[in-house]
Amino acid sequence: MKFKFTSLSSAEENSINNYTGEKSGDYIIKEFINMKSAVQYVANNSGFVTTDDEKKSFVVRNIEKIN
Repeated sequence: MKFKFTSLSSAEENSINNYTGEKSGDYIIKEFINMKSAVQYVANNSGFVTTDDEKKSFVVRNIEKIN
């Protein structure tokens, strides 16, 4: 299953003045066997997720299963 890890939560989007949806925050898509494994991955990395090329890392705010 593919999961999308995002750096900006919907609550944070709503609190941004004049939010237009242009900035959706950083995201990374990774594959795991289930949601529990995805959450455990983030927990094991102190709440961070890093790109495969290690050029970007951020604190995860949301994890969403995608098709």
